[in-house]
Amino acid sequence: MPRRHAVLALVVAVFWAVNFVVIDINLESFPPLLFAALRFGLIAFPAIFFVARPDVRWLALLRRLPRSAR
Repeated sequence: MPRRHAVLALVVAVFWAVNFVVIDINLESFPPLLFAALRFGLIAFPAIFFVARPDVRWLALLRRLPRSAR
């Protein structure tokens, strides 16, 4: 495995581990539902600008749903 891949894997592992500590600390300050909403909102907002919109029509997605979910 190239050294760059090993370093990137280590960085991901460190961020993943620190995530649990940050969640634990912040749950002392925020209610769980609000904290979850803040986490998703803080990630979704930049994703709007940096992630390309898929080339799929919404009607095609609805056809794939089971009838009970429509």
